[in-house]
Amino acid sequence: MAAKKPDAAPARATVRLKVRTVAAHGNAPRYRAGLGPFWRDPVVVEVEPWQAAALHRDSMLAVSEAE
Repeated sequence: MAAKKPDAAPARATVRLKVRTVAAHGNAPRYRAGLGPFWRDPVVVEVEPWQAAALHRDSMLAVSEAE
């Protein structure tokens, strides 16, 4: 009898965000939701919805949708 091929894992809903620290935070790195370091230069990250919510709640981060 042949082994059954496992089903593919369900696709996770991810969000692409552009994240950077705000000027008031200075030049220090910032970590949030298991991600980082974030600095003054924006970086694009692909995150899960719970991570996106945590990033948006952080007042020391500027978060926007990435193109």
